[in-house]
Amino acid sequence: MTDIRATAQKALRSLGTDPDEIADSLRLRGITGYQRCSTKCIIANYLEVETGEPWVVGGGAHTLNDLNTFIFLGSGMRAFINRFDAGHYPDLETPRPVHPSPWKILVTA
Repeated sequence: MTDIRATAQKALRSLGTDPDEIADSLRLRGITGYQRCSTKCIIANYLEVETGEPWVVGGGAHTLNDLNTFIFLGSGMRAFINRFDAGHYPDLETPRPVHPSPWKILVTA
């Protein structure tokens, strides 16, 4: 059995150390995610692709998967998450689904 912690740490290191370098690496890999969404953020999605396990990114400070594997995120990764959540990388955001309104709109001329 592969050590999931080592796999995840190696995957995170491969992205780079500064926010723009991390963004470029994720862009090249085609990874996107939702802003401020701990289970579908861009880093959780990337780790799921790399490890085959679901991840949760909490507060931008740590990552925790269903196997209770805890990994600290480095300062560059935390800075990337903060910038991503603030909208600095809109091309890396997964578009949010639009739900139709239950209200009918009557347009009169």
